Amino acid sequence: MANKRGVSEPAGDIAALILLIMLSIIIYIVLIPPAEREALLGENDTSSNYTNYGNYGYEQTLLSSSPGEVHPFTKGTAKKEISPVSLFTNKEDAITNIATSLTVSKSLFSEETKQLSFSIENIKNLDSASLFFFIKEAKGEMFIELNGNTIFEGQITQDNVPLTLPTGILKANNILRIGAKGKWWNRFSLSEIYVKSSYTYENTLAKRTFEISSREKSNIEKASLEYYVNCMGNDQGILSIMFNRKLLSDDYVVCDAGKRTLEISTRDLSAGTNVLEFRTDKGNYEIQGLELNMEMGEKTFPAYNFEITNEIYKDVFSSCYLDCESGCGIQCEGNNECYKPCIDDCKNTCYNSNVVLELTFADNTKRKKASITINEFEININTQAPEYVRVISDYIRRGDNVVKIVPRSSFDILNLRVFVG
Repeated sequence: MANKRGVSEPAGDIAALILLIMLSIIIYIVLIPPAEREALLGENDTSSNYTNYGNYGYEQTLLSSSPGEVHPFTKGTAKKEISPVSLFTNKEDAITNIATSLTVSKSLFSEETKQLSFSIENIKNLDSASLFFFIKEAKGEMFIELNGNTIFEGQITQDNVPLTLPTGILKANNILRIGAKGKWWNRFSLSEIYVKSSYTYENTLAKRTFEISSREKSNIEKASLEYYVNCMGNDQGILSIMFNRKLLSDDYVVCDAGKRTLEISTRDLSAGTNVLEFRTDKGNYEIQGLELNMEMGEKTFPAYNFEITNEIYKDVFSSCYLDCESGCGIQCEGNNECYKPCIDDCKNTCYNSNVVLELTFADNTKRKKASITINEFEININTQAPEYVRVISDYIRRGDNVVKIVPRSSFDILNLRVFVG
């Protein structure tokens, strides 16, 4: 029967309603905040970190450590160069001019004295000092004072010169006072007045330090010190060498005898700062070519332990899994093609929690390569990422467990963590 004019079909009304609803939904999605829109559409990217907390409802940390820098092992030799050592005993003289000339006199009615000053450099190295002058005129008696202390008094001739200046009263800056004595007409005229000082400069003890890391210390099989001695004079003495307060050598110096080698016990090496001491009783020497030679043996990498309690083990491997595993053994009867997928199904079905290994690195650009051993199982890392996360439930056992990192490249581990989650 034909439709009446002006009456629309029900299907058209339904289509219009659906179109209106869809348009309303689109407008709503466009207008709501981006975060809510991502949540509604499932667009929010989830973190790659492991976040399954199993029966605990939180992460339970089993191990947390900061290994720091790790380096691959290369068997062979290593050297540490040590800066040269200079040992010496030098004697030097110095002349200090005080005055070209002076005249002093005394009579019943007048007195003329002179005050002179001079300096002593490096007073701590001073051995001796003497006062020199020429006598042009001498009548009567005279006196000479040094820093307020009388060092000469009486009649003077050229035979009395030089006068010794006592080192006990000498200072860095000194005052000489010269005058005539007596009541009558006394007069003295001196010229070319100067002080001659003798010094001894010594460096008979020298120390050198170097560092050995704990990584190097654990890897050293043999160590030796190499050096040679150049003599800078003919006065030869005894050279003593100490290493970490233990005597290595104590012998007369043989000049220009070529390179010498002293064996160092690995027991005497220290992780951290090591000290070499060089001492001589006399002579001038340059000790050069100082090198510590080390022969490296098999590397021992540090191990990190964590414990799996019965409670954790049961949570990771629940009775569901144990029963399922037993069922796979019965069902497959030693057939690996059957057993492996069966066990995988058990893991997917029965795991409640997981034991997770997490490494956090200091660098997010350098490539990190390493082998990680969990008990007797080995996994490999080759990543540039700032962290590495791996489920290691398959590799754990009840009781004590061991994680060992064997680096294949050098990198810095900020944190090594094992947790249940």
